[in-house]
Amino acid sequence: MYNTESLLGKIVTLKLLTGVELMAKLTSYVKDDKIIILEEPRTVVIMDNQIAAVPYQYTAPNKEITVSLDHILSITETLEKSANDYKKLLEEPKS
Repeated sequence: MYNTESLLGKIVTLKLLTGVELMAKLTSYVKDDKIIILEEPRTVVIMDNQIAAVPYQYTAPNKEITVSLDHILSITETLEKSANDYKKLLEEPKS
């Protein structure tokens, strides 16, 4: 991916080939292995006509995941407002 290294450490939005949209912090890009590592991934969904971010997985830890570049359609820096909302979501106490 042409500018993936410039996105390291930033909140990014990924569109997967399946159509699923993810938001996460991009922590690593391993070009030779064709993978990226994401921290605290969230799936972007529409609920009640609003955009929401829900856990990527419900039955497993979500701290960090590895995604093959073969499954990614696009990766871009997340819009500032959405990135700020994502950060606030992570700061909320877990019940």
